[in-house]
Amino acid sequence: MTDFTLPIAIATASGIPAGSAALWWGRRLTPEESESRSSSLVMTILVPLITAGFFAGLTWATLAARCQEIESVSLSQTGEYVRLGFHLVLITLLMTAVVTDLRDYVIPDAITIPGMIIGVAASTVSGALELVPLWIDWNMAILGYRGAYVPEWITLHPHWHGLAWSLTGLLAGGMIVAVTRWIARVILGREALGFGDVTLMAMIGSFIGWQAVLFTFAIAPLAGLAVAVVLGIVSGRSFVGFGPYLAAAAIAVLFSWRWMWTPLRNTFGDWISLAILTSVAMGAFCVLLAVVRAFRAMPFEQTKRR
Repeated sequence: MTDFTLPIAIATASGIPAGSAALWWGRRLTPEESESRSSSLVMTILVPLITAGFFAGLTWATLAARCQEIESVSLSQTGEYVRLGFHLVLITLLMTAVVTDLRDYVIPDAITIPGMIIGVAASTVSGALELVPLWIDWNMAILGYRGAYVPEWITLHPHWHGLAWSLTGLLAGGMIVAVTRWIARVILGREALGFGDVTLMAMIGSFIGWQAVLFTFAIAPLAGLAVAVVLGIVSGRSFVGFGPYLAAAAIAVLFSWRWMWTPLRNTFGDWISLAILTSVAMGAFCVLLAVVRAFRAMPFEQTKRR
């Protein structure tokens, strides 16, 4: 059995400065007065520690638990480390976005636009960073004879595939949140999602592809409800931007990709099933918006003062 102690130790040690950099960058992008002294101290301690925990955890989950290993993607050991580093960059960007969203309910383009450029450029240059190919159809597989159908051009032109895969993820992530944002505005009669949430999801898609970004969107309501309830009870905070929910969902997908993908892989080779899955996810997200709006009106702060 391979010992991954050294890579995990290196990832942990790298997570502290990465988290500190994310915190410093986030604070520079938001006003000084948007954060109290006590909150500032808590974030100064927690953000680097949480980032280091994610770095160490994802390194172990990727290399030892094989959380991203699926039948249709074969990487060398070097390729696994390169893709892991790619995902650690994404986590750093997500932590920066969480910092700005918690401080000032904003996700600046200064985070998401460079993030998209990094995602698309790295995917194109490497040609081997995808969690799953741009298109794969398991509905045509025959046990013991033929595996999933993957278009031949994907194998023949890996760099063009990397570009197409990342751009498709970017567009899928941005469009699904943009459409949900419009639907939510119609249902709730007010702006429920900021444009920063659209660009954040687009950035996430450029790193993980369109299939994984749909999983991210689908589980974001669960992350949102959990985070909203915990923060409301513990801190008395009645509202949190949606950036932390999307970030938490994206990180959850990275940690559990193999177990999410395998039971649902047939769905992603059928357009009708995809449309149903997307519609259900969008409906769940709209319900989340309504619940959070109601949760925001609850008098946690008044109760806490008593």
